[in-house]
Amino acid sequence: MLKKRIIIITILLAVGFLGLSIYNINEKDKEILPNYVRLHIIANSNNAYDQALKLMVRDEIVKILTPLLTDAADREAAAKIVKENIPVLEEAAKSIVKEAGYGARSEYGIFDFPERKYEDLTLAAGKYEALRIVLGEGNGKNWWCVLFPPLCFVPQTVTEETSVPAMKNSENNNNSTQVKLKLGLLELFN
Repeated sequence: MLKKRIIIITILLAVGFLGLSIYNINEKDKEILPNYVRLHIIANSNNAYDQALKLMVRDEIVKILTPLLTDAADREAAAKIVKENIPVLEEAAKSIVKEAGYGARSEYGIFDFPERKYEDLTLAAGKYEALRIVLGEGNGKNWWCVLFPPLCFVPQTVTEETSVPAMKNSENNNNSTQVKLKLGLLELFN
């Protein structure tokens, strides 16, 4: 009889510890890294044209959000501003990629991000609240930054001009058509 009680108590303790361990793992998965709102843009593909469009979408989104987020006092205020402007941001992205023959969709939620280093700041890998904009099929390399605090808006030290190849088989395409894209957010402040 005593042996049965010891076995039952041992089993109950083991189940209890297992349940507590699973609870802790699930709670860590739900843990959102505080005080940040991020922006994540995923290109249609990795070809040069789609990657250039991704950067053009980035520039337009940052241009729209810069004046809106300048007075955001905290993450909650910034998140509210971004959420309220999702239709405008999505429409801006769609208008940029329209000629390429695909669309754009956006969503606001909690997403996994890898570690990211900025000049004096390292953001740990983890779950962050973010606006995600997916261009076309969303199979290309992505770009991300921090909307709040406004690290997307910090001027970059390197500005280079890149030639974006014109879309093939476009009605408006001729061999000399190229779109000039300024890389670097410094242009937004001019």
